[in-house]
Amino acid sequence: MHLEVILATNPQMAMKVTAQAGHSLDEELEQFLHQRGRYATGWVPIGEGTSDVFVRYDQIIEVRKNLSP
Repeated sequence: MHLEVILATNPQMAMKVTAQAGHSLDEELEQFLHQRGRYATGWVPIGEGTSDVFVRYDQIIEVRKNLSP
């Protein structure tokens, strides 16, 4: 269960944002869209755990829910 983020620099590839433990995918999307919680800094963590890469919100052109693991 994760969000897929499409960046302007590579629109053919979806980057994965894993939902935090205890959050539904809808809650994670809500925080993402309103820049709350871990998204409050203006940077989006892409990846999982210690291997996160961060991108700015203005680099994102699309975000969508993906229910598969």
